[in-house]
Amino acid sequence: MLGEKLGEFQDKVTGRRILSAAASMLCLALVLFSIANVRAAELQILAGGAMTGPLTELATQFESASGHKLVFRFGTTPELIKLATTGGPFDLGIVPVDVMKDAAARVRFASGPTTNIARVGLGIAVRSGAHKPDIGTPDALKQTLLDANPSRPYRQARLVPRFCGCSKPLASARR
Repeated sequence: MLGEKLGEFQDKVTGRRILSAAASMLCLALVLFSIANVRAAELQILAGGAMTGPLTELATQFESASGHKLVFRFGTTPELIKLATTGGPFDLGIVPVDVMKDAAARVRFASGPTTNIARVGLGIAVRSGAHKPDIGTPDALKQTLLDANPSRPYRQARLVPRFCGCSKPLASARR
């Protein structure tokens, strides 16, 4: 039930908002680029991995309508910081706000305010029929994660301690 509601909310809010915001950004790039250059060109775009689906979908439509080719370099925040600072030129950045917090990366973008176009949410899903965990408070969520019997212990062993801000061994690592 929780997973279904989260999915519905994400589909309603995030999916449509990301798609329309990304479409707006690509249209803006097209308008600005067409003013500066009337020949077809390759537009280099840095983008967060969460934008892969919407931007890939829009790229096909954009390329058909404009004749321009979009070349995406998707990545995580640290990868995008590295690409922005050492990865060569790019025409557009659709990046997480943390990229803009890095001074070296920030200088590679036009000065001025940034526009937030999307958010990436995290959710917790529980298999149908499984016990519903207590996640009502930050401490309860932390304890639930520490006590979990994961299907992917390696991933949990690396991520959960960082998320929880603790060094306590996980239940799965103690077994």
